[in-house]
Amino acid sequence: QQLVDHRYSPNRLFTPGWQYSRKEATRILTMPRKWTSTLYGYKVDRETGTCPIFVTLHKGDDITASTAYEDTLLDQNTLLWYTRSRRTLLSEEVRRIVNNEVDLHVFVKKDDAEGSDFYYLGQATSSEAEQTTILDDRGKSLPIVRMLLRFDQPIESALFDYFHPVVTH
Repeated sequence: QQLVDHRYSPNRLFTPGWQYSRKEATRILTMPRKWTSTLYGYKVDRETGTCPIFVTLHKGDDITASTAYEDTLLDQNTLLWYTRSRRTLLSEEVRRIVNNEVDLHVFVKKDDAEGSDFYYLGQATSSEAEQTTILDDRGKSLPIVRMLLRFDQPIESALFDYFHPVVTH
């Protein structure tokens, strides 16, 4: 019974380790339905005070350089995360995330072969945000912001291991 109470707390919107589609997440967060089809990466919603963040850890070879973010799950508590390109620390949506003015809900999948569902890793707090750059397909430098997202609760070991398989020889 304790495991059930711990994992399925009624005061939580999402259950860590469960999978959700963008459509389900926006519905649960009561965000406008029209955002579902345009919610790539993240969306700051001032109305609900939330920001779902969707991360694909291993990008396909066919994506553009300006979207080849190097998001990395550093450990069970931390994700190194990049905003969209062409964003700075002064961009309104970025400021809201950096200042932790919205609840950050992090959803991750290993790669696009997994389909449209993402694992919910939990709520996070941003820290150590810094302005940097990424190169586009023509080698032009574009502004981008990277930061650490620290989870309120550590990711379960089995799920972390799924995203970080140990290579044995």
